[in-house]
Amino acid sequence: MKALSTLIKLARAEADRCQRALAEAQRLHARALQRIADLDAGIASEQAVAAKAASAWSTYGGYAAARADDRRALNAEAAACAAQEAALREALAQAHVELKKLEKLAELEAARALEAEARAEQAALDEAATIRAARERL
Repeated sequence: MKALSTLIKLARAEADRCQRALAEAQRLHARALQRIADLDAGIASEQAVAAKAASAWSTYGGYAAARADDRRALNAEAAACAAQEAALREALAQAHVELKKLEKLAELEAARALEAEARAEQAALDEAATIRAARERL
């Protein structure tokens, strides 16, 4: 039972570790998405400025090309974060499954121990009754 208790503690620690890693991955993914939104807002702002001033329009092409590269990099980062998040969700699900298996095993072991104790107690009571019956016959 002691070994099973240790395994349950380890499984619980692994599930907690996966939960923390998933929360961090979600934070990083949200941050990447926010950076994409900020970049899009900056591009829209620059487009508005370039539309109003002819001198700004001539430099907007270089700006837009550089921001397109930034956008591709941020999209790749967001996709990597999403993939890591999915992998961590799967790892967390597996950790919970393993934890539930061990907890169920511990419950079954405890039930078996109670059953064995009840059988031993019943056997002792039966033995006492047999001895008493034998004495009464004499």
